[in-house]
Amino acid sequence: MIRPFLIPPMVLLVTVACIVIGELACGTGLYFTSMMAITLSCAGITYNLLGGLSSISGIIFTFCSVHWVVLSQFAKVVLLQRADAPLAAPDLTASVYALFYFCVMIGVFVFGRFRLRLPRPLEAETAAQGSILYTIALTGGLVGTVLFQLTSTLNDTGGPEDASHSAGVGLTALLLFAVVIAVDNRIRSSGGLHSFNLAVLVPAFFSSLAAFSTTERGITVFPVIVYCMTCYFRGYRFRLKHYMAILCLAIVSAFFLFPLESYSRQFISNKSFTERLSTVIAQARDADWTKILSYSNSQNAVASGENFEDYYNLPGDQILNRNSLIRADSNLIRGSANYHYGFTGFKQDFLFAVPRFIYKDKPEYGSSDLLAQVAGVSVDVAWNPLVSFSLIADSFGAFGWLGVIVVALFLLPVSFVVFDSVFDITRPWGTVAVPTLMMGLSEASVGRFLITDVIRGVGYIILLSYAVGFLTRMIPTRGDSAPRRMPLLDHP
Repeated sequence: MIRPFLIPPMVLLVTVACIVIGELACGTGLYFTSMMAITLSCAGITYNLLGGLSSISGIIFTFCSVHWVVLSQFAKVVLLQRADAPLAAPDLTASVYALFYFCVMIGVFVFGRFRLRLPRPLEAETAAQGSILYTIALTGGLVGTVLFQLTSTLNDTGGPEDASHSAGVGLTALLLFAVVIAVDNRIRSSGGLHSFNLAVLVPAFFSSLAAFSTTERGITVFPVIVYCMTCYFRGYRFRLKHYMAILCLAIVSAFFLFPLESYSRQFISNKSFTERLSTVIAQARDADWTKILSYSNSQNAVASGENFEDYYNLPGDQILNRNSLIRADSNLIRGSANYHYGFTGFKQDFLFAVPRFIYKDKPEYGSSDLLAQVAGVSVDVAWNPLVSFSLIADSFGAFGWLGVIVVALFLLPVSFVVFDSVFDITRPWGTVAVPTLMMGLSEASVGRFLITDVIRGVGYIILLSYAVGFLTRMIPTRGDSAPRRMPLLDHP
């Protein structure tokens, strides 16, 4: 069985107590510290209620919570810095967070055990079908990636200028699915002894290469995340060499790959795929790392005059800032304290999601620009992809305290029920759904989460699984074996 890694109540209590003591010792205000204690306690209880790391909802909730607030509170204590500075309206921000996590805890407790009779992805039934499915996924993913890269350019902020027009958008996810299929086949065929081979490397390499050409830092290492998740969900036991390889990759990514991509972004706007790729490779070959690291550290903020992402007083803190959304959220919460934009952002996200053949004059972008303006971030272009806020801040920004309660008490817990009802994380399509939905929710507005992840994301995975599955079953095979569902390996 998959180990859930639940948090014992005493461990949770002691951990929160240590955070409280640490924050007070660093000079953090008593009210802010109290609200953060409630937030972290409710987050830990909700994590256990969702089944920890043994369910798709538990994994998604864990990743988002770490990204939103958990990492920042631990890091502030370790760095001996005040947790309520520099935040815009720190007490109000802490109150919004505490209410949100308390309502999520109640909502998960009420709705968490329900399961809905919803369509599930069509999985391969035999070993032969699994091999055919890998070939189809790899081919389709490569075709989709090439189409997307050839038909889209980047604007001045690094965002895809023509991505919504590309026919390859819907097929690019098949490359990650090919990684899952390859790892799954390797683990099962080797009896749990091995997890990596050339079949895993090929789709992972091309997926990372495509992201590297557009300097999408998180997407570049996405195949590694998918590989690790696939192994974990199958009960594969990592050895020392695996941990060392992952650690080395993390160090290289943090100190070399990500700064290089951040620096190269200014040179690739309005260029084709081949020009982008050659430009980034040239920057890597002739790199002046002093200049690259200096530039990367200076890009913590996109706002003129106020470093709205700069939460830590530490040189080279870009990664910490990028993974601590509470700083950016505080700007949006302060900006919307006396002005709530209602359904305006939701409407923009809805219209953006409508296919262009249905609504020809659809907006080019969603609610990102609106949220940035409310937060007081200076935006000089039509769309700024560097501006990221959490579901928490947007729920308050749209409808105030009522919005926080409704989203946390109903929308998020019911969405978790949908995820758990549809996907089995031990099967390939369920595995690939985890990072897809996880990354979508972590920096999504309410409208984008509901429309893009819950409705379109889940539906897209189901439809794609049936399209690929029917195509797989149409290809005749010789000597199909019975379904090969090897039991998950038990952890020691």
